[in-house]
This record gives sequence, C-alpha cells and structure tokens, in this order.
Amino acid sequence: MSYYQEYKTNLVRKTAEYFQEYKANLVLKTAEYFQEYKASLVRKTAKDFQEYKANLVLKTVPFLRSTTRTWYEKRCRFSFVSGEPGTKNGVVI
Repeated sequence: MSYYQEYKTNLVRKTAEYFQEYKANLVLKTAEYFQEYKASLVRKTAKDFQEYKANLVLKTVPFLRSTTRTWYEKRCRFSFVSGEPGTKNGVVI
C-alpha cells in the first residue's frame, strides 16, 4: 500500500471517528442545555407568578378598602338605616 493510500484511509477513519464523537457530544450538550432551559423556565415562571400575586394584592387592597368604605357610606341610604354602620336608627345592633 502506498503512503498516499494509507494516509487517505487513516484520514477517512479519523474523520468518521471525529464526527461520531462530535455527534455524541452534540446530543449530550443539547440534552443538558434543554434540561437547564426547562429548569430556568420553571424558576422564572414561579418567580413571575409570585411577583404577579404580590402586585395583585398591592393593587387589590386599596380597591377593596375604597369599595368597602363606599359601601358602608352608601349603606345607610340604601337600607334606610340611619347612623353609623352597625347601628339601626342610632342604636348599636
């Protein structure tokens, strides 16, 4: 076998080995990156949900307070009860 043919055979074999190794590493890295991505997505989703709940509470509390206050203020007119909430014609219920 000539030197050139031997060189060519070794080159083909080494190239095939290199690509098999590259493909195996690529599959492992892709799986690793995907797991990392899913974990970070779960963490981010949980964090975003906690922030959403905290903001929802902060935005809802003033509304509920004002709504409750308004309801108590208007309750006397609507229920024909005079005086403070919890009283009937000025007498504590």
